[in-house]
Amino acid sequence: MTLWLAAPYAAVALLVVLLTGLGSRVGAPGGQRPWDGRRVVSALLAGCLAFYFLLSLLDALHLGWQPWLLVGAPGLALFATRRWPTGRPAGATDGVGERLGWGDLLALVAVGVLAASAVSLCSVTVDFFLAWGVKGERFFLASGTDYSYLAWPWNHLVHPDYPNLLPDLYAASALVAGRFSAAALMVWSVVWFAVLLLAGREALRGQGARGFLGEAALGVTALCTAAAGIRGHMTGGADWMVALALVAAMPALLGPPNRTSCFEVGVAAAFAATAKIEGIALGGILVLVQGLRGHAAARARHRLDLVAASALCLPLAAVVIPWYAKVLTWHLATTHNGSGIHLDHTRPILLALRYEFFTCPTWHGFTYSLLLLPLLFIPRRLRAVGAVLGLQLLTYLYAYYAVAGDPVPLVITTFERLQLHLIPAILLACGIAIAPLGASTAPHAEQCAPPALAPRAAAAGRSSG
Repeated sequence: MTLWLAAPYAAVALLVVLLTGLGSRVGAPGGQRPWDGRRVVSALLAGCLAFYFLLSLLDALHLGWQPWLLVGAPGLALFATRRWPTGRPAGATDGVGERLGWGDLLALVAVGVLAASAVSLCSVTVDFFLAWGVKGERFFLASGTDYSYLAWPWNHLVHPDYPNLLPDLYAASALVAGRFSAAALMVWSVVWFAVLLLAGREALRGQGARGFLGEAALGVTALCTAAAGIRGHMTGGADWMVALALVAAMPALLGPPNRTSCFEVGVAAAFAATAKIEGIALGGILVLVQGLRGHAAARARHRLDLVAASALCLPLAAVVIPWYAKVLTWHLATTHNGSGIHLDHTRPILLALRYEFFTCPTWHGFTYSLLLLPLLFIPRRLRAVGAVLGLQLLTYLYAYYAVAGDPVPLVITTFERLQLHLIPAILLACGIAIAPLGASTAPHAEQCAPPALAPRAAAAGRSSG
């Protein structure tokens, strides 16, 4: 009985480990230790993309998803590439053996609380029972992506035109476990949240945001995001994947536009595009912003790096082009998305947004962090992140203006979830922006220390990070 109950959870854990290991073999530059935090984040995203391509290939060949194949193919690929050189991205911080701070402990608490709420089905989004879980169980029963089911004209509520990575992972987990368990599938949302915090930690540490302000930025991000996920019933949906993709791209956007950072942004963009329609927009924005940065660097060097450009653009193209072909082939596009700009929507949109800012309790006041977006353009190193966040927010406002009917129901039912895409990255970026304020006292303290104590003070300052 215990094994029967634990099997779905073990299946999810097994897939997470296999996909992370498989992704660690892709695009790894040379280095000493491949398992720093930034490498783990990129590895999981790359592994999920590789798994998505595997499932798409099986569908194209009309081969059913067999449990032994879903586990054996990634395991065999991981074994076959065990001697490949792996390493960490250039400029990444080494988190191996690094002492945990109180911000890390708050993050672990937040992950644990969200996990308890998720697996008890207390914070599950209604979209899991309307779309994500329904498609996942259908694919589980069909042993593959059932496009004929998605094409049924009365299935518009399941969002048939959305990319299918999340329901594919649900179906694959259920096939490996032998049964469909909604509670166990909530672990995927917990994984996305945990990896998001790991990516945010790497972004903070990579930019020198250590000490009190760095720990506070990580802890506040973790606690407010977990609280909103529980209060807003967001587990089980794909919004966590979009939020993860944006934060996972932050370390690369904060560094120089080299081949490694272009690969990381390309993987994050493709991962976002496999999640949902909003993720496709984010993927395009990430590629656009990083491409402009790379173009400026290429002009300064008077040389175009084709490898970096390919690493940036090809992952997104490999995801979006087949998805769009399926949408056209099976006539999956829905007609309720609207088109054009309706300027007469301004007043109702503003009234609905006023409710979200002043009345909606989901984000406990952190909705106001959206107003900090213009401040992210002041520090030069944060302008790329601010541009991505600003453009993504504009796409959501465009969707509200483009809806054919009354936009108020759409704003009320979606804006609190769309904030999940933006607020974690905004809070982390703000932590990076104000980090120099906390570090300004460290040189003064070291200068004032007696000569005999100066080396000891410097060593203490290094260990505090």
